[in-house]
Amino acid sequence: MSRGLARNGASAPSQGGQDEDICPVCRSSRYLNPTMRFLVNPECYHKMCSSCIDRLFTSGPGPCPIPGCPATLRKARFRPQTFSDITVEKEVDKRRMLAKIFNRKEEEFETLRDWNDYLQEVEDLTFDLIHGISPKETMAKIKQYELDNAESITANNSRAKDDDLSYESRQAAERAAAKRRREAARQHDEAERAEKTELRYNLLDKLTTSEASKAKMLSRETQNSFLKKSSSARSWNNPPGDGLDGKYTIRGLKAISPKDEDLTPFDPFGGALPKQQYFTLQANYEYPWLDEARKAPKITAGGYKARDYCARSLFEAFAGLGVFLDEELDKQDQKPQIAKPLPPDTRESIANDVF
Repeated sequence: MSRGLARNGASAPSQGGQDEDICPVCRSSRYLNPTMRFLVNPECYHKMCSSCIDRLFTSGPGPCPIPGCPATLRKARFRPQTFSDITVEKEVDKRRMLAKIFNRKEEEFETLRDWNDYLQEVEDLTFDLIHGISPKETMAKIKQYELDNAESITANNSRAKDDDLSYESRQAAERAAAKRRREAARQHDEAERAEKTELRYNLLDKLTTSEASKAKMLSRETQNSFLKKSSSARSWNNPPGDGLDGKYTIRGLKAISPKDEDLTPFDPFGGALPKQQYFTLQANYEYPWLDEARKAPKITAGGYKARDYCARSLFEAFAGLGVFLDEELDKQDQKPQIAKPLPPDTRESIANDVF
């Protein structure tokens, strides 16, 4: 079957990942040495065993022993491989390196389009760096950006560290609060068991010295009191939240920075009402009907105000001041041109032509 695959140009499947357990330098296998450790270097991501690394790079940096690899390796940079696929390992390292440089936040951009363009540009650089597309030009762009934006990069990194520290402090406070709750619940359970034992002994003592009818009544009362204490203990052990210092907290919420309060007066019409230019509404107008309307309960009960009536009357009275009749007449005189009728022969030809 393998010959058929080779004849057709296909490669035979790997047998159980044996090549992954063999060092490409010394050709030692994990089958003969179960304690063998494989390490990779971010310079070229070639895997080799720890014995070869100690033998080749203990005295100092040296070239990669894999044929055709021009990278210079150092022993300090070797580390265990996190992912089984070396391509994923390489991509994760590149993205982690770029995330420390291109660490801007959405709040720093004026529009969402600018933020999306920035993310697209970073993703293009990441793709070129991972797949080796113009590596020198790509690294030159990254270095230039790092030099030009060193101040903002440092500020964002320090802010991210502060956020991580605050998150860790919250986690530590939550763990301490949970430990205190467990300790209080344990002490409460021990006190409840001790009280239950004491009630049992007291009940036995009273039963031995009492009559039958009084003994039954005493046993029932003791049982009821114990049930009440048990129900209160259950409600105490199950508080309506697991926050800190008795507060109800929800994990995973984003920290919200306080925003400046908008002190602009609320306008229900959105500025649609026109401002008065030709009159000024006074606070009071002396008119017998208005005086009666201000005092009559049947008028004021529905929210009617005499001031609104005055404002509407003045608005209607002065509404025509903004209309200029001369301009309106000039517009009416400029009549649109009317299309001339077609000749009779043309109309008949059009009517006879079905298509």
